[in-house]
Amino acid sequence: MVRIVVSEMMKMCKNPTKHNTTEKTKRIVARYPKSLQDVIDGNVSLTENVQMEKVPPTPFIVVCDSSSFAAETFMLSINKKIVIDCITTFTSAICLMLGSSYCFNIHCPVELQSTLEFLQQ
Repeated sequence: MVRIVVSEMMKMCKNPTKHNTTEKTKRIVARYPKSLQDVIDGNVSLTENVQMEKVPPTPFIVVCDSSSFAAETFMLSINKKIVIDCITTFTSAICLMLGSSYCFNIHCPVELQSTLEFLQQ
């Protein structure tokens, strides 16, 4: 779907700016809001089911299943906000968590330092 939208935009403007694409995107979302919802098995957006008051402000992996071993979807939370909501592998979730800690210069809690140091090596 994204390719179709982008190719149609490129027909109108060969080098669209960020402003052009943002305006077009806002119009598309306003016109077709239900087609862009995050719906999985009839449930709208898994992010709405996360109890954010229990999530720490540091980068945190949210497991989207009752068991972390059986989960097929993960989310990444930073500063008590879901920033990525469809991570398909645990390895990717760990890499994104460690990378975001490094990129945003977020210090990990003292009790997790040994675990994170082990994962980084």
